[in-house]
Amino acid sequence: MERLGIIKKTSVIFFTLLALGCSITGSDRQTIKNPEDIYISENGNQQAITDYTRIINQRPKNVMAYEYRGTAFENMGLYEKAAADYTKAILINSHDAVLYNLRGNLYIKQGQFDMAISDFDQAIAIDPESIFAYEGRGESYYARGEFDRVVSDYGKALEKAPNSVRCYIGRGLALTALKNYTESIIDFNKALELDPASINAWLGRGTAYCADGQPDSGIEDFTKAIGLSPGDVLAYTGRGECYSKKRELETALSDFNMALELDPLCFRAYNGRGVVYAMKGQYRLAISDFTKALAINPRFGSAYDNRAVTYYNHEEFDKASQDAARSEKLQKFVPLFLMNLRNAGKR
Repeated sequence: MERLGIIKKTSVIFFTLLALGCSITGSDRQTIKNPEDIYISENGNQQAITDYTRIINQRPKNVMAYEYRGTAFENMGLYEKAAADYTKAILINSHDAVLYNLRGNLYIKQGQFDMAISDFDQAIAIDPESIFAYEGRGESYYARGEFDRVVSDYGKALEKAPNSVRCYIGRGLALTALKNYTESIIDFNKALELDPASINAWLGRGTAYCADGQPDSGIEDFTKAIGLSPGDVLAYTGRGECYSKKRELETALSDFNMALELDPLCFRAYNGRGVVYAMKGQYRLAISDFTKALAINPRFGSAYDNRAVTYYNHEEFDKASQDAARSEKLQKFVPLFLMNLRNAGKR
């Protein structure tokens, strides 16, 4: 096996891959515990791709070789090649839920949520106990704004993994979107009980408190998040929203400025700062910030709404009407902070 450039610790992985041929059973996966993680971390993605390619050349129907080469491609951001490998693995073995989960997860990264949902549906049909599939499908529904389905899928995942911080956060965010703040806060409370250091749980609960008209509680949660991660743009943006609701405009302005210093492309911070400028009667600065927010995210309905109101208050009625019409065409709910749900339990 030295010709593959494989160090002794991982040579068993490749010997097993070559021996197994085209089909992989559940017991095979248990025998090889996360081999792609072990191998790729020690050898690098490019070397892994080279070695798995050699295995594929020797055993063209080796499912795990395609799976792990796809993982290496994905790690390198080569999503089309990763998708091709996952698809090849599925064509060889269409009864492995893990393969559909992997490809579904990749589709999420590519923003192809319909295709992701289709793959997670397949994974669940094969393995109704697949927590990953319910989580992935829930995340995909969240991106499509189908929040009732998000609540359902994360609920099913929690039936199987009742201590999943990520699932409580995901369901909590969906409940916030549905304006069910009482239930969402309960979910964030549970997440924080399980992991008091979860930044996303503090951010999520702060968002729910702010939306529920409890800005003081929101400020406490966002401040806690800043204490855990002083450079967190989302925490400053959220806290700025809370101070804005309390009409503590200079403090809000300071938080939005900090958020934009940390991330000049934070469109929510531009929108929030624009609201503060409008409240201070600084009309042109407000319009400028709403316009900057829309330049970064043209589908951000709140900025159209706010700019429309600002135009209207200054009797620019044609411009106000145009912005209102644009807003009508867009999905109204946009989370206070955008996050990758799959990483929620890690923050």
